[in-house]
Amino acid sequence: MSKIVLDSDGLIKLGKSGILKILGEAHSCMIPKEVFKETISQGKSELYEDAFKLEEEIKGRINIYEPTESFMADKIAEGKSLGKGEKEVLHLFFDKKADAIISDDRSFLNLLEDAEIPFFNPANAIVELTKRGKIKKEEGLNALDRIKGLIRKDVYEKAKKEVEI
Repeated sequence: MSKIVLDSDGLIKLGKSGILKILGEAHSCMIPKEVFKETISQGKSELYEDAFKLEEEIKGRINIYEPTESFMADKIAEGKSLGKGEKEVLHLFFDKKADAIISDDRSFLNLLEDAEIPFFNPANAIVELTKRGKIKKEEGLNALDRIKGLIRKDVYEKAKKEVEI
């Protein structure tokens, strides 16, 4: 079972796609406390209905950690304008020796690519679950459709073609 760390963007989009529960069952998924705070605590305090739904979806499926400091994470983040959540995602990745990070933040993904840290975006996660038989092709296409307006058009089109194969 792969260890995957999600940032706020990835968590929100996968929550909206409807496959977060399945992803949490297929992999050991985790978020740092700051991501929980950004996506759920703050959302609930502002009465965003999605934050309440997301909290229910992650219960028992996505582990929440307070990551320890990591020299590697600090070195990678040095001089970069990362948010608190992204920094904690990096720390958690190294702390838990994770296999990959899920994000859809282009600048964060560029940083991960430069640092040679494995990553994928929410659309890739849907494709992967479909290819592995964790969700049916129709479910994968429906999940992609639910986040179509939240992801880049080229990413959506490519993922849709991969699911349809």
